[in-house]
Amino acid sequence: MPNKQTLRNKVKEKGISGFNSEQDGSADFKRYLIAAKKQEVTKVKLEYLNNSENIRKVDTNSESFVSLKRSIEKDGVLQNIVVEMRPDEQEQQLFIRAGGHRFQAKKLLLDEALSAEQEKLDREISELDIERIQSKKPHLFEIPALIKIYKNPVDAISDSIRENEERNNLHFVDYADALALMLKTDVNLTRELLAARENKNKKTIERFLKIAAMPLDVKNKFRENEKIFTRSFVWNNYATRKISHEELIEDVNSRLSERSPTQIATTPKEKRKQKLKEYYDSVSLSEKVIIEIDKAFKHMNLI
Repeated sequence: MPNKQTLRNKVKEKGISGFNSEQDGSADFKRYLIAAKKQEVTKVKLEYLNNSENIRKVDTNSESFVSLKRSIEKDGVLQNIVVEMRPDEQEQQLFIRAGGHRFQAKKLLLDEALSAEQEKLDREISELDIERIQSKKPHLFEIPALIKIYKNPVDAISDSIRENEERNNLHFVDYADALALMLKTDVNLTRELLAARENKNKKTIERFLKIAAMPLDVKNKFRENEKIFTRSFVWNNYATRKISHEELIEDVNSRLSERSPTQIATTPKEKRKQKLKEYYDSVSLSEKVIIEIDKAFKHMNLI
């Protein structure tokens, strides 16, 4: 029995979602171009979407993702995704700038629907089978999207940051990686200009870039263990002081193996301090503002 990837390839290669000829694809993209110019939300086919350039990483095993998938299965996609259209490129793709989790959930739901149908038929699913499913349940094959056309790639990355920040769901590591990507994308973009663009001081940008330069395995551990490696903790312990990659890896692994006793709040002050750290992680504040808030709490003998 074919796996999920095989089923997905059938949808794309056989043209079940309408992409069965160059003419069909062109018609879709003409419609998308009109929607982009009008800045209207329209339904786009999953097969055209590319999530490889989305700055926010998708963790399909997280509780929040499982909950989102369940919600979409029950009520559909309630909030549109944001995608980039590149009219000058011949390859027909739309690049996701915000909404990667919703897109991934839709893809998995489509996989599950096709797998269930295949199991029901007790044979390999055919092109006609999928066409029949699409005619009955077209919502499985598409997702509402706001399509945008950007003048340059840096604007696309910057807009992706803003879209995710508005939902308070951009991890500080993803933000750091996005800043590094902006510099890599535009050779004329200096760190000073990037700081001005992001409305942050150069020192703050430098520290985020230091996080971006950390080993991928370490950054993934920051994402997977947010209660231990809060933004303020990583900022104060790793981003603001000189530390080699070897020392960093050793310290991170040590804290994970010990479950970081220093991070466990036992007194009222420690609990308040931990709550503050959780708040800092949920919003976008400059280092200066965080320092001032901490000063105020310390002055009142609260932390």
